[in-house]
Amino acid sequence: MRTNQYKFKSDNPTKWFILKCIFFWGLLAVFCALTLYMPIRPSFSETEKRELAKFPAFSADSLVHGTYYRKIDSWFADTFPFRDQFMMLNSQISALHGIRSLEIQGDTTKQGDEIPTPPAW
Repeated sequence: MRTNQYKFKSDNPTKWFILKCIFFWGLLAVFCALTLYMPIRPSFSETEKRELAKFPAFSADSLVHGTYYRKIDSWFADTFPFRDQFMMLNSQISALHGIRSLEIQGDTTKQGDEIPTPPAW
């Protein structure tokens, strides 16, 4: 004789599974739509101190050679909404794990100190 494995007969696991799936995919679709159609796209990264990629101009030649889609990929990765905040969050989480990267502070465009030549013996 089989017993009902659920505590209440009214519990329907299929219904809850479907609701969770609809919620997950709906949230994912909303996030995807926001990132694709968000009009606020940064043009300069304060964290990296550099100009971000511009949207590529269309040409048949770049489409045939595949460079057009690579440039779109680069543009999207550079101008993703809240990119700097996500990068800062990633570096903070990495620092909590003890992973540190080389960080250069200050103006890197200036000429540094001259390296002295060793004395001749």
